Parts: sequence; C-alpha cells; structure tokens
Amino acid sequence: MSIIEAKLLELGIELPTDAINKNALFVPSVIVNNILYTSGAVAGLSDNIHKYTGKVGSDLTVDEAKAAARKCAINLIAFIKYSVGDLDRVKRIVNIIGYVNSAPGFNRQPEVLNSVSELFLQVWGENGKHARTALSVNELGSDACIECNAIVEIEDK
Repeated sequence: MSIIEAKLLELGIELPTDAINKNALFVPSVIVNNILYTSGAVAGLSDNIHKYTGKVGSDLTVDEAKAAARKCAINLIAFIKYSVGDLDRVKRIVNIIGYVNSAPGFNRQPEVLNSVSELFLQVWGENGKHARTALSVNELGSDACIECNAIVEIEDK
C-alpha cells in the first residue's frame, strides 16, 4: 500500500470505483510533461440519488456545499489514481478551480472550496498546498452545486 493510500485509509476515505465514466467522450485526466490536468469532478451520486443539487445559498446551505466539495475532492483523487496508478507519484497539487452553482447574492464560494483545500492538505501535507480559484456560476450540468478540477505535478515513473 502506498503512503498516500495509507493516509486516505487513516482519514476513513475510500476512493469511489464509479467516479470514472469509461464510456464518456472525454477522459478523467490528461498528462502533458509531468503535469496532470483533470476533468471536472462533481459530488456524484449517493444511493443513486443526486444529493447535492441546486444553488448554494438557496437550495443548499454552505455546510451542505462544503460536504459536496469534499466529495468532489475525493473524486479528483480517484481521477488522479486512475491516471497515474500510484498516488505517491503526486509531487505537488498545483491548482484547483472550483465552480459553485450560486444563488443570487451568494458570495461565500471561497469558504465552500476550503473543503477541497483542507482535504488535499491532509492527504499531501505541504505538497497539497495549491493556487486556487473559486468561481460563482449561474448553472452547472445535472444541476450540480459544485464542480472542481485540478492541475497536478507528478513524478516520472
């Protein structure tokens, strides 16, 4: 077991096996010159129900959105593992971009994205510190409340 997988286990995190849609017209990530670019990750299903849908600030609370953001982060880790095999190859989390489906007047997007940043710091320590952008959007596909993508530096094999 890798160091990072042991850390995930210690944190009680099991990576989802259904985060990767192998029939999609796109891939979960692309690697160019040791930089991995992920596709957008949403919170996903809970018991086959989209639990985290709607606008943050009207349909969902900040705490619910933070829980969804954490699930996005877990799905991003699943994307990374699928693409590189060994999570110990992650040298640095470079950048996170989060899109929050926001109700009019909602302006706490950075607070919602803190859940992603906190998890990456717990998993990778200082190497999990990253640049970040937290954006408000009017709509997201499938009415997701949040979507995130990552840019990650990886070690050579």
